[in-house]
Amino acid sequence: MSNENVFIEQEVEAKPEKKDIGLLILLVAAAVGCIVPGMFFISYFGIILAALVIFLDYYFIFPKLRLCYEYTMVRDEIDIAAIYSGQSRKEKLTVDLKEAELICPAGSSLCGSMTADRSFSFASGRAPSEEMAFYLKVSSGRICVILEPDDRIRAQIRACTKPGIYREA
Repeated sequence: MSNENVFIEQEVEAKPEKKDIGLLILLVAAAVGCIVPGMFFISYFGIILAALVIFLDYYFIFPKLRLCYEYTMVRDEIDIAAIYSGQSRKEKLTVDLKEAELICPAGSSLCGSMTADRSFSFASGRAPSEEMAFYLKVSSGRICVILEPDDRIRAQIRACTKPGIYREA
């Protein structure tokens, strides 16, 4: 497969983190906390305040809790974007495979031999055995990017990296 004609897309739905679930419980408790005392002491103001809290939660907080990552591979670059609630898209990072020092399974012993100044995880968190660690040279040092590529992207990564960079175990 020629690198000039490569275009592969993959979407990975991220598992909600524990802090996100805790935030969701806290927000629902805040809405209920406004309704119950408000009905007895402040009457309509409490109900209006609860409705305002629910409205703000629904439009500003809940969309951030439903998160997907999209990997777009064009030639020898992987663009990573976060998609919130299927509507809002935010570009996160571009992985240039020419700058890769090592690409290996995230849980392998090979990761122990590399250190990174910063680490970014754009994987679902559901299947750690499918996650790959990309160690890249950047101007500020070395970063580790964790992705969960499918078989098509893995095959293309294998094809376009220098020998010895991509390792299975």
